[in-house]
Amino acid sequence: MPYKDPEARRRYVREWERKKMQDPKYREAHNLRKKEEQKRFRRKHPEVKRHRDRRDHYAKKFGVTIEWYESKLAAQGSACEVCKGIHQHLHWRTGKRERLHIDHNHFNGRVRGILCSHCNRRIGHVELILAMAQTVTPLSDTWLEKALAYLKRYSNPSEGI
Repeated sequence: MPYKDPEARRRYVREWERKKMQDPKYREAHNLRKKEEQKRFRRKHPEVKRHRDRRDHYAKKFGVTIEWYESKLAAQGSACEVCKGIHQHLHWRTGKRERLHIDHNHFNGRVRGILCSHCNRRIGHVELILAMAQTVTPLSDTWLEKALAYLKRYSNPSEGI
């Protein structure tokens, strides 16, 4: 029966779906149908899936938007904030150019900037070393002092294997 009032039609369909979803067989078939529709859409529009995945990752892990990332990257001149190198790193598996990484403080979760993968990794290691050095008691040799002594000991190219 054709509805003259679109809102009445929406209410009817909503109520019909609510009743049908209570039937376990219908609900299972409905869920399978929806999953297949989603798979078809993702296959047909992979760029939409990549964009949504990236948007969701930035929001969930860092609390930032793609627009923030793009504006920050443009402000940096599409270069790493630390080494200022134009980003040319290739992904080890795909061979495609990698995006610059969002750097954040691992202790409080605050976003600091956008770095290349090498600088991001190094900053993370330095941050960890500094945190370890602060937690060791001043009476004993700190791990940082031991690490520096180790590096000095092997800084001569003739030493080592």
